[in-house]
Amino acid sequence: MRPPMQSAMTSGQAPVGSVVAYAGASSTLKYMEQTGWMLCDGRTIEAAIYPELFATLGHSHGGEGASFAIPDYRDVAGGPPSVSYLIKFTYGAVRMGAPY
Repeated sequence: MRPPMQSAMTSGQAPVGSVVAYAGASSTLKYMEQTGWMLCDGRTIEAAIYPELFATLGHSHGGEGASFAIPDYRDVAGGPPSVSYLIKFTYGAVRMGAPY
Protein backbone atom coordinates (compact mmCIF):
# COMPACT_ATOMS: atom_id res chain seq x y z
CA MET A 1 0.00 0.00 0.00
CA ARG A 2 1.34 3.44 -0.95
CA PRO A 3 1.56 6.17 1.70
CA PRO A 4 -1.71 8.19 1.66
CA MET A 5 -0.27 11.54 0.60
CA GLN A 6 1.97 9.99 -2.07
CA SER A 7 -1.05 8.23 -3.56
CA ALA A 8 -3.01 11.47 -3.68
CA MET A 9 -0.22 13.45 -5.28
CA THR A 10 0.39 10.89 -8.00
CA SER A 11 -3.24 10.10 -8.78
CA GLY A 12 -4.72 13.62 -8.73
CA GLN A 13 -7.31 12.57 -6.15
CA ALA A 14 -8.16 13.86 -2.71
CA PRO A 15 -6.06 11.99 -0.13
CA VAL A 16 -7.66 9.19 1.86
CA GLY A 17 -8.88 10.77 5.10
CA SER A 18 -9.92 14.03 3.41
CA VAL A 19 -13.22 15.40 4.71
CA VAL A 20 -15.49 17.46 2.47
CA ALA A 21 -18.82 19.20 2.94
CA TYR A 22 -21.45 17.66 0.67
CA ALA A 23 -24.63 19.60 -0.09
CA GLY A 24 -26.21 16.98 -2.36
CA ALA A 25 -29.45 15.19 -1.61
CA SER A 26 -29.24 12.59 1.14
CA SER A 27 -30.59 10.03 -1.32
CA THR A 28 -27.28 10.25 -3.22
CA LEU A 29 -25.11 9.28 -0.22
CA LYS A 30 -25.17 5.58 -1.14
CA TYR A 31 -23.78 6.52 -4.55
CA MET A 32 -21.04 8.55 -2.87
CA GLU A 33 -19.99 5.50 -0.83
CA GLN A 34 -19.71 3.50 -4.05
CA THR A 35 -17.20 6.09 -5.31
CA GLY A 36 -14.92 5.97 -2.28
CA TRP A 37 -16.54 8.46 0.12
CA MET A 38 -18.57 7.69 3.27
CA LEU A 39 -20.64 9.74 5.67
CA CYS A 40 -18.74 10.97 8.75
CA ASP A 41 -21.17 9.37 11.20
CA GLY A 42 -18.81 7.97 13.84
CA ARG A 43 -19.36 4.34 12.92
CA THR A 44 -16.83 1.67 13.82
CA ILE A 45 -15.48 -0.27 10.84
CA GLU A 46 -12.98 -3.08 10.23
CA ALA A 47 -9.40 -2.16 9.39
CA ALA A 48 -9.10 -5.17 7.07
CA ILE A 49 -11.97 -3.87 4.90
CA TYR A 50 -10.77 -0.23 4.87
CA PRO A 51 -6.95 -0.54 5.10
CA GLU A 52 -6.12 2.78 3.42
CA LEU A 53 -8.35 4.75 5.77
CA PHE A 54 -7.06 2.83 8.79
CA ALA A 55 -3.47 3.62 7.73
CA THR A 56 -4.43 7.30 7.80
CA LEU A 57 -6.67 7.49 10.90
CA GLY A 58 -5.53 4.60 13.06
CA HIS A 59 -7.49 4.74 16.31
CA SER A 60 -7.49 8.56 16.52
CA HIS A 61 -11.32 8.68 16.49
CA GLY A 62 -11.91 5.54 18.55
CA GLY A 63 -12.00 1.80 18.19
CA GLU A 64 -9.36 -0.73 19.15
CA GLY A 65 -7.59 -3.74 17.76
CA ALA A 66 -8.91 -4.68 14.33
CA SER A 67 -11.63 -2.01 14.29
CA PHE A 68 -11.52 1.77 14.21
CA ALA A 69 -13.97 4.66 14.17
CA ILE A 70 -14.41 7.37 11.61
CA PRO A 71 -15.09 10.97 12.69
CA ASP A 72 -18.64 11.91 13.66
CA TYR A 73 -19.50 15.25 12.06
CA ARG A 74 -23.30 14.84 11.94
CA ASP A 75 -23.93 17.70 14.36
CA VAL A 76 -21.11 20.11 13.62
CA ALA A 77 -21.79 23.36 15.46
CA GLY A 78 -22.48 26.22 13.12
CA GLY A 79 -22.74 24.02 10.05
CA PRO A 80 -25.72 24.31 7.72
CA PRO A 81 -28.36 21.67 8.50
CA SER A 82 -28.52 20.48 4.89
CA VAL A 83 -24.79 19.71 4.62
CA SER A 84 -23.31 16.25 5.19
CA TYR A 85 -19.61 15.63 5.75
CA LEU A 86 -17.93 12.84 3.82
CA ILE A 87 -14.54 11.18 4.30
CA LYS A 88 -12.47 9.66 1.48
CA PHE A 89 -11.77 6.00 2.27
CA THR A 90 -10.04 4.52 -0.79
CA TYR A 91 -8.25 5.27 -4.04
CA GLY A 92 -9.17 2.02 -5.75
CA ALA A 93 -12.40 0.54 -6.93
CA VAL A 94 -14.96 -0.10 -4.24
CA ARG A 95 -15.71 -3.79 -3.83
CA MET A 96 -19.37 -4.52 -4.25
CA GLY A 97 -20.77 -6.06 -1.10
CA ALA A 98 -18.41 -4.21 1.24
CA PRO A 99 -20.30 -2.93 4.25
CA TYR A 100 -21.19 0.74 4.19
